[in-house]
Amino acid sequence: MKNFSMKPLFLLAAFFSFFSLSGQQDFQSREKDLSFGIDVSALFNNHEFKRDVAYGYTLGGMRLLPYLSYAFTNEINLSLGVNALRYWGTNDYPYAFYLSVPEYGEDKQRGMHVLPYMRLSWQINDKTSLVIGNLDNSSCHGLDLALWNPELTFSQDYEEGLQLRYESKYFSNEVWLSWQNFNFRNDVDRESFLLGISGDVNTDYSKRHSFFLDYSFMWQHHGGELDTLTSLPLDHWINGNFGLNYMLLFGKRNLYGLLFSLDWLYCKSLRNDTWFFKAGNGLFFKLSAFGVKYNARIGFYYSEDMISFYGSPFFSNLAQRNPQEYYPQNKLLYSHFDYSIYRRESTDILLSADVYYKLDSKTNLTQENRNISFSLGLSARLKTEKKIMKF
Repeated sequence: MKNFSMKPLFLLAAFFSFFSLSGQQDFQSREKDLSFGIDVSALFNNHEFKRDVAYGYTLGGMRLLPYLSYAFTNEINLSLGVNALRYWGTNDYPYAFYLSVPEYGEDKQRGMHVLPYMRLSWQINDKTSLVIGNLDNSSCHGLDLALWNPELTFSQDYEEGLQLRYESKYFSNEVWLSWQNFNFRNDVDRESFLLGISGDVNTDYSKRHSFFLDYSFMWQHHGGELDTLTSLPLDHWINGNFGLNYMLLFGKRNLYGLLFSLDWLYCKSLRNDTWFFKAGNGLFFKLSAFGVKYNARIGFYYSEDMISFYGSPFFSNLAQRNPQEYYPQNKLLYSHFDYSIYRRESTDILLSADVYYKLDSKTNLTQENRNISFSLGLSARLKTEKKIMKF
């Protein structure tokens, strides 16, 4: 990969595509349509994190996805594409699967991190859809920051595997299988995949008062029969939540509604004692206010022996910068605010801020001072699609 050339891929970019399951209208009267589109994401995040709880860094860059999309029928769509990720200030990219900002490696791509993009989508009926290939993780699978860091939608590679969605007026559910590492025979790397389930059961969101339950379950697997050159045992980890929510709607532009949420989070090591904790749990209370252009949230989080392997590190009892350091009790005040400074049908530019204040920062190794960590971000998403012709 050291001599990897970008030019052939971008010459073929006109033949690549992206497809979104965001609405049923994508499947209406599309049979034999060929469409061209482009999806662009830009991000600048500055993380000022204190002490050992998490790595602080600044991440800025852009992700480009040009595509062509062909609808075999109104229900079945094939997408092929190239996903190019560029971070500011570097020209070498580790040739690896990106689960966040990756570790430095000797095998590198030059110029930018580039991967093919392939997706087959089937709208089974008006409520159920199936994706095979690259999955849609733009909504973080409906998971909260404590379980899925929103920055992963930019820094993580598009997930590959299977994704089944069901959505009705009172119930929605998503099941996805993200295959992260494939094993060849006598492979030195371990087979790895994530199986996830998330959804909610709700009353009518259009009413002034509404209640709903949300849930999630993630099973992370490491190990396989073909990785015969390693002596590491199989690892099975689980992570998830159960939540109670109450929404009060005002319908005004400056205050559209309030949302009260209480979540119970859990984690457990099922197979081997490879985690620092065998099992743990936490409680997260949140109050959110939202309008047409903004979303504000404050919350209190408490946990013991909790590990969130895809969420923000502030919601884990482990100290990210030191694998031997942990917080016996994690007491956290959290606040978030985002504001859309420009929004149209295909464009959204967003300012955001997150503040973390640890009420008790004593670890098993040190007595840290109470401290405030924060993140400031600017993000943009531009997406457009145009029908070229009908075969």
